[in-house]
Amino acid sequence: TTTTTTTTTTTNSKARGTFLVQSRHGNGPSSTFVHCNSPDPYVPYHRPYKCPVSVNQSLNLHLGLPFNPRNIAIVRIICYFFSYIFEFIELYFFQAWESIPIAQRQSLAIKAWSLYLPLHRLILKNKTAIHKHASEEYHALSTIMYWGRLFPVSIRRIRFSLSQLAVWHGPDVYPKDDDNSLQVCFDRQTQGQNLITVETVHYDYYYHNNNNNNNNNINSNSNSNKKISMRDVLSQRESKRAVKGYYLHNPTSIVKSCTKNCKSNTTKNIDIIDDNNNNDKHGEPPRKKVLFYLYGGAFLGGDTKGNIHYGTKLSQQCNMDVFLPQYGLLPEYHFLDALEDVIQAYVYLIEIRGIHPKDVILFGISSGGGLVVRLLQRIVQVRGSGGGSGSGGGHSISSSVNEMLQVPSGAVLLSPFVDYTTPKGSFKEYTLHDLVVNESVFEEGIPYFSTLGNDKTRHDESPINRPLAGLPPLCMVVSEHECCYDQNIVLCNRARKEGVQVDLGVWKYMCHVWPVLTAFLPEARSAIDFFCEWIVQHKNGEDVVND
Repeated sequence: TTTTTTTTTTTNSKARGTFLVQSRHGNGPSSTFVHCNSPDPYVPYHRPYKCPVSVNQSLNLHLGLPFNPRNIAIVRIICYFFSYIFEFIELYFFQAWESIPIAQRQSLAIKAWSLYLPLHRLILKNKTAIHKHASEEYHALSTIMYWGRLFPVSIRRIRFSLSQLAVWHGPDVYPKDDDNSLQVCFDRQTQGQNLITVETVHYDYYYHNNNNNNNNNINSNSNSNKKISMRDVLSQRESKRAVKGYYLHNPTSIVKSCTKNCKSNTTKNIDIIDDNNNNDKHGEPPRKKVLFYLYGGAFLGGDTKGNIHYGTKLSQQCNMDVFLPQYGLLPEYHFLDALEDVIQAYVYLIEIRGIHPKDVILFGISSGGGLVVRLLQRIVQVRGSGGGSGSGGGHSISSSVNEMLQVPSGAVLLSPFVDYTTPKGSFKEYTLHDLVVNESVFEEGIPYFSTLGNDKTRHDESPINRPLAGLPPLCMVVSEHECCYDQNIVLCNRARKEGVQVDLGVWKYMCHVWPVLTAFLPEARSAIDFFCEWIVQHKNGEDVVND
């Protein structure tokens, strides 16, 4: 691996090697990160990688305290007592908080942070995070979030916490929106207005298929010539759940009308968006560019509504529409139900809304990143088996379905959770200091993964242990000190070994999925700049090769 140091905010996408990048956000060591786009296996930029236990011994643990508060019995008893009392009122508290308009909650959160940060700088400075070279903002955030590990968590608390992501992403946080174009308007016509419109999606395949079958039976004498859909080819299990979620329309791009090379089951004309008001190199009309966004939450939490405002930030910075589908969570649903929900949502985007795969970039956070990889692996698997011949049962597959089975232009994975086997390495040891996946979250969440099956089943279902050849270009963003670090590096190196182009961004001292904390952390702002620039470079699909 070639090692080069650069002081610019970006690196030459055509150069191959490992680069130390200086971000424009923040000063000092905390403003640098490693960008590796070499085809060779990634090795740490600064030193040979040590085992997680040894790494922990070199860090400033427990806010710099000389002891671990979790090991003090009286502290745990007090925390459990207050947690028990809070259980009786937490539902009412959550409902009261949710009843406050989102704009007011956003303002309250940011104002509280603006008051707290100077005090922390004055009193505690850079003494509480795991390393002094982390930003002052990360030290301040660590002081707040560390104490969550002392209290037991529940599924309800996890889901409430993750649903509050929207609170940290108002118009005033990075990237700032000075003209108020990030105002969210649900299901409203905004022609002539500079607003991001959120369309509520609810499409019931079961209902539509039954109606279509009733109509087709009138003119059909046999099934021998029946055309099967993209959904028939990709789906792995029967599901009657509707596709639900939100579609974010970006109005800053120029809208045109297309009737050529745009096929849809529901419309004759498709509105299409062109970033630069130019036709593509083949002379075809420009089309919409869409970010297919899967939220995270360890399959236990996360929701579409809580991710809308972060989605609008990505829409603004990448100049794309964003589709946020919903998928089933544990324990109400099985892991494979979540995967099937994602497959159906992707088919809806391609087949029903008429978006071509080369106009789609996949985006996944944590467990959503794992689902992105599984979705891509399923598409490649079907293409490799001749278009899903086993699914068709003798039915003919139309050329349009084969066209829709192309892989998307690329995928962005933020701290992807891709190994569902028994926790080990960084996933086990780094809970000692990870601000998101702490010991309490680990203890609550891990037992649910036994529902996936025995050790062999969990190994086989893990994206990291399945074939990666044929995947489109990937952009991976990971922290060297987060719980998913080990499995992310293994995924990167295995993908590269199988011929996949991977751009890897590695930050130091950050917690799991820190890029969603752009309201607070300069490291998060440099991360969002990194992967949004990658998205802009790849959304035209020039690097995608379909065998």
